[in-house]
Amino acid sequence: MYELADSLNVMASNLKNLGVGISMRAFLRDSRYVEMHEDLDELEFWLSAVVQKFGKGEVWTGQPDLSQLFEFFCYSQIIQAFEAEGFVVSERGSDLPVHYFVRLQNPSSKIRATILYDQEIVGADEINENDYAPIVCSLKNRPANGWFRPDFTIIFEKDGYSGFVFLDSKYQSHQKARKAVSALATKYLTNLVGNLKDGKPCMYIGVMCLPDSNEKPESKSQMSEELSIGGNMEPYFSHGYHLMSAKNNALSSLIPNLINKFEGLLEQKILDRTEQNGVPVRRVPEPRNLIVKAKQNFIREKGYSRYTKHFAPTVTNEMAAKIKGMLLRGDKPQDIALYFGINGGRVSEIKSGEKFSTVQPETYNNLPPEGPYPPLSNFI
Repeated sequence: MYELADSLNVMASNLKNLGVGISMRAFLRDSRYVEMHEDLDELEFWLSAVVQKFGKGEVWTGQPDLSQLFEFFCYSQIIQAFEAEGFVVSERGSDLPVHYFVRLQNPSSKIRATILYDQEIVGADEINENDYAPIVCSLKNRPANGWFRPDFTIIFEKDGYSGFVFLDSKYQSHQKARKAVSALATKYLTNLVGNLKDGKPCMYIGVMCLPDSNEKPESKSQMSEELSIGGNMEPYFSHGYHLMSAKNNALSSLIPNLINKFEGLLEQKILDRTEQNGVPVRRVPEPRNLIVKAKQNFIREKGYSRYTKHFAPTVTNEMAAKIKGMLLRGDKPQDIALYFGINGGRVSEIKSGEKFSTVQPETYNNLPPEGPYPPLSNFI
């Protein structure tokens, strides 16, 4: 017992040297984190057992990159926005890591919405007789860059009439995403919408992106305010971009506007009548690459081993200001590099004035704790 107490005291001292403060708040156990690691451990155990049993083959396990995680986040936000409008999930595709389609039904308005995730819109020649495809391209030959594959295709249906929406997710700032909106509108309108077999109207094309640090999450249109998705002169087609955030979902205004637009087009009787029945066929010819090369597990016949590559973080203005302040305080460059997890050459560039010459040093009170820092072996 005394040995355990001494070990805890040493660990507490090391954590204090790293700048970890003391808090009296209750610790909140996140069961999702525990369950995720338990599932991964169990998966890797059985995979390694299978490889060793048959004595051949290789198995890779990994995790999605940030752009794909952002797609998953946008997928969940779209579904939550529909559920907030009274829609209930009625069907879903059996696919991993996420469902390739989710179908929702509104009991009161009788509108059905089908969300296709990362599915190709192929030509009629590639569809079997008994297959159901909500949107079919009339092109006979496969385009040079492959069939059209939006991140999200939302199909609205009611009383045999239907219309659809294209949404793409871009893990980038809205300044860059604004350029992608016009490019996507040109791509889908010119090359796809004009070649659809059933003549369904494209109601909206949008890009979901990240908000800049000084912006609030919201929806913006590339058209004038009167012609925007929520304007008074709702056009037959419109497009825009949407700043996403976990705290304030911009889709909470987009999805209701899309529903109202579909109902307005129904009242104007300008939609084509087509029968929509059946479960969409999964249309992804190539499996997604879910492996992150920076951190991956590799299982061979001889057993299980892990290869990990480390990438140093990018030095920002805020980090450079702290580095300059720590240098003025007298900290050693190697201690500074260890604290921020960067290469020592980056500290030398800042010290010589080669980089970040206009950045002012951080004040003494806002600097990290002074080194040297305890080695990681003390925590093992």
